[in-house]
This record gives sequence, C-alpha cells and structure tokens, in this order.
Amino acid sequence: MNELERIKRRIHQKESVPSTTIHDLFFSFVYHSMISFMVIISLILGGLILTKTDLAVVKTQFSNGMIKVGDWIPFENWFIKPEVPVTTLPILNQLEGNYFSNGTNIVSSISNGIVVYINQDASYGYQIIIQNDNGILVTYSNLNQIQVNLEDRVLKNYMLGSYQDKFYMDFLEGETYISYEEAMAKN
Repeated sequence: MNELERIKRRIHQKESVPSTTIHDLFFSFVYHSMISFMVIISLILGGLILTKTDLAVVKTQFSNGMIKVGDWIPFENWFIKPEVPVTTLPILNQLEGNYFSNGTNIVSSISNGIVVYINQDASYGYQIIIQNDNGILVTYSNLNQIQVNLEDRVLKNYMLGSYQDKFYMDFLEGETYISYEEAMAKN
C-alpha cells in the first residue's frame, strides 16, 4: 500500500505543477517573435501602399449623409496592369505586285480572324487563307512554315508562319480583289 500511495503522490505532483522545458520556452519565444515580426512587416507594407497610391490624403465626401468609399479608395486602379509594348511590330514593305517583306522572316496576321484554308503547294509553299472579322479574306502564301491550324482563331499581329525572301498577300472582299491599303482602311 505504501508503494501505491507514493505513485498517487507523484501523479498528483505532476498534475499540479506544470513543467516547462527549454523546448517549450524556445518555441514560445520564436512564436511571439514571428508574430511581432509579421505585424511590423504588415504595418510597413501598409504604409508603403498608402504612399504609393496617394491614399494618405483621404478625402471624405458625403452623399445623402453616407461616405462614398469609392471616392477616396481607387479600387479600379488596384488590379489594372498597364499595357507596355514589349517590341515594335515589323513594318510591311510592299515589293512588286502583292509580294511583301517586313525585315524579319515572320508573317503576322494583319487583323483578327479565323483560319479557313491551309494548303501546301510545290510552287507557292504553304498557303493560308484567313477570314477577317470584317469579312475580308486574306491569303498568305509563299510560306516555309506555318504555326496555325485550320479553324484557329488568330488575333491581329499573331504569328502565322515564316518565309524566305518575300511572301504573297491578296485581299478578297466579296468577289472583288482590293489593295492592301483598302484592306487596312477597313480594319
């Protein structure tokens, strides 16, 4: 019985006195330090955002007794990324007839449209016909390689393929062939 009493006393002492080890103290210190660090970083970032978006000067405007939050917080500018052109587009140089060159070996779409025809011919190389959104059919031929498939939707300046020295383009509106300048005026 004496042994049983001793065991009960030891269990009771362990329950009544919480033991803190060095690991518990270290974890507590690291945890509180990280929370403090995150609060400080959040305050710094919030201050930088305020100075960057000119929110430090808050204008309060009242409309029917209510503050219009949208007047002093520019929500519309928060998620808009400004468009910055990466490079300039090559300029088409009309050679003779409907043959063109652009200083590169890349052929780009002149307008938005859908690829309606693709063919490979021994004399003309690859030939692509795109029906532009404005109804004009544009034929690109004398191409070495193509990067599009039939029924692909292409946007303006989308790379269609490549050529060696020059490539051919013609423009068909209805049943009438038109010039490059007329086709570009209708874009």
